[in-house]
Amino acid sequence: MKVLLVRHAIAVDRETPGLADHLRPLTEEGANKFRKSARAISSLVTADAILTSPLLRAKQTAEILGRHWPGLILQENEALGTGAREAFEATLARLPKDSTVAAVGHEPHVSEWTAEWLGAGNAGAFAFKKGGIALVEFDGSAAEDQGRLVCFLAPKALKDLSS
Repeated sequence: MKVLLVRHAIAVDRETPGLADHLRPLTEEGANKFRKSARAISSLVTADAILTSPLLRAKQTAEILGRHWPGLILQENEALGTGAREAFEATLARLPKDSTVAAVGHEPHVSEWTAEWLGAGNAGAFAFKKGGIALVEFDGSAAEDQGRLVCFLAPKALKDLSS
């Protein structure tokens, strides 16, 4: 199994008055930048499924990415919003073992999961920029200390790949 972790793109500031965190949308700049990144991501990997946090900014990011893989339906996954790695791994365990799953979530969860899957002690070494990705491969099920890092790319690197 391969898991493509994606941090959501640039969103409206969390300090925006009157706007609940779960309703913060992508900014126009964030959506535009991620459209270019999504083109690069889809040239690197083809997903069999797209899972997304239920928070609006993640869903919007997943929708942009999903346009490059026609026919895939976005599936909300609560664990991507809460950071419950073991619950997310249980979801992955129900999918075919040869699947490539795109999963759009949030910091600090995506960096923590990457570090835990790779058996690394420092999640800070895997801090995701907004719109950044990591592709982690597993021989069997996704689990702590069982992953291999295929790539870890910041948005700037994705932008360069899309040119």
